[in-house]
Amino acid sequence: MQKNVPLLQIQIRDLGSYNQAVIIGYSETADVGMIQAANSGVGWTPLILNPNVANVGIGTTTPTGLFQVGSGSLTVLSSGNVGIGTAGP
Repeated sequence: MQKNVPLLQIQIRDLGSYNQAVIIGYSETADVGMIQAANSGVGWTPLILNPNVANVGIGTTTPTGLFQVGSGSLTVLSSGNVGIGTAGP
C-alpha cells in the first residue's frame, strides 16, 4: 500500500475477491481518520459515496444540489454549476 496506512482499522472485504476492501481507520502518522477503498497489490482505489441516491450533504440533512456543504456555502448542481456562498448557483 501507500503512505498513511491506518494502524487502527476495520476492513470490509469482498468475498469474491479477498484483495478488494474498504478500510476505515485512523492514521497516527497523519493524525487523521480515514475511509479508503483499496486493492491489495495495486494500491488505493476510488471510493464512491452514495452512488444510488442523488444528493450528498455535509452539515445538512437536506442538500439542494449534488453536493452541498453547510447551508449552501458550497453547492454543486447536476448542471455543473458551482456556487460558493449561495445554494442556487
